[in-house]
Order: sequence, then C-alpha cells, then structure tokens
Amino acid sequence: MQVNETTIILLKRTIENQGWIELPSEGFSMYPFIRRGDVCRFGVFETVSKGEILLFHTAEGRLVAHRYYKKKEEHYFFKGDTNECMDSPVQKGQIIGKLISIKKKKLVVQMDRFFPKSYGFAVSSTHLTARFFRFLLRRKPGDDSYV
Repeated sequence: MQVNETTIILLKRTIENQGWIELPSEGFSMYPFIRRGDVCRFGVFETVSKGEILLFHTAEGRLVAHRYYKKKEEHYFFKGDTNECMDSPVQKGQIIGKLISIKKKKLVVQMDRFFPKSYGFAVSSTHLTARFFRFLLRRKPGDDSYV
C-alpha cells in the first residue's frame, strides 16, 4: 500500500489515541501466516523480539508489515516470510506499530499467545521456510482461493 507523510502521521496518531488500528492485508509476503484479506490490528510499538511483526513505511512510501529479525546500530531488519532477502534497513522513526492480532475468516489470532510467538521465532530462525512457502504459493498459479 502506498502512503504519504500525512497518512503516516494519521496512522501513528490513531494508534496513540485509540491504542490500535486495523488494516486489511494485501500481497503474499507473509503467507501462510497472514493471508490477503486478513485484518491486522497494530498497536503501540515499544519493544520487539525476534519473529514479531511490525508495521513500517519504506523510504519509497510503501506500507509494509514484515517479521523482525535483528537490530544493528540504529537500523531494524525485517523480512517477509516468503521473501528470500531482507528488506532495506528501517530506522525507528519509520516504525508505525506492532501486530497484536489478526482477524481471519472464522477466528482471531492473538499475537501474545504461545503458537504465534513460537511460529514467529521458528520462521525467523531458518531460511528454508521462505522457499517452502514460495513453493506453496506456486502450486496453483492464478488461483487465489487457497490464499
């Protein structure tokens, strides 16, 4: 999703005032954990652990929610679950919020529970998962019904 400076300010203020903001997901970079159309609720970003998902904006004005891998000096490093390479480094000022829940078709996944935390840590600890998830995405070209 493309955003401008005004949109970023509004997103941050909404999280500050309301405590959260909900956004529908797009794309496939976090498949299968987040699927297109899932509604992601982001809250205040204070601390982050390996494998958690943060919402940030890129220098090109894109809004992205990817998994946190590490911090080096003043830069945070993220990667989508199906992406082979890390995103460009992100500074703290580019971070908008932290994923606190995902509304799927018939359930809500709370990110502070055991499974999402364990899953996030496992996915961010190996590079093999990205290849496997990309393989799953390519199984049915042109068919979005499973995503």
